[in-house]
Amino acid sequence: MIDSMSLSVHRIADAAVAILTDYGMGDLSMRRLARDLGVGPSALYWHVKNKQEIFVLVARRIAAEVDEAIGYGEGMTGADILLRMHDVLLRYRDGADIFSLAYAHSGGPVLPAAVRAQISDEAERHCSVVLTCAAVAFEQNRALFDSTAGPADSRAALASTLSRIGRIAD
Repeated sequence: MIDSMSLSVHRIADAAVAILTDYGMGDLSMRRLARDLGVGPSALYWHVKNKQEIFVLVARRIAAEVDEAIGYGEGMTGADILLRMHDVLLRYRDGADIFSLAYAHSGGPVLPAAVRAQISDEAERHCSVVLTCAAVAFEQNRALFDSTAGPADSRAALASTLSRIGRIAD
């Protein structure tokens, strides 16, 4: 059992990511998280207000992974960066759903820094992120049902669409 004083936001985020990876979003509850950490549920509330904040912690982890994957993003377009985000989100079970919830809850601060820096127009950034999350959610749901619905190469379709968004706005 963990001493509740040694519990930290970092440890909570680690445990949340582990639960999501192993079991998915449906099994991520404050009780489950507390049990996996070896503390009472009330100990979690010293560090996070609610489950939505857990989603934000996980989304920030994902965003950091995107930024790490692209380095400084020099020479990359917004579409290139969003495709990397797509790839990182796919690594996480229910990754797009979690990220979408966190983005709806907290907005821009959960986005990768490279996305915020490269796509300056707020409406374009928002629509591009939502489209990327929707594409990942579709792919993850399609995999659950072993379905062939949609384009065979949905990443290529997303790349094509994202590359046109900036031109459409002009």
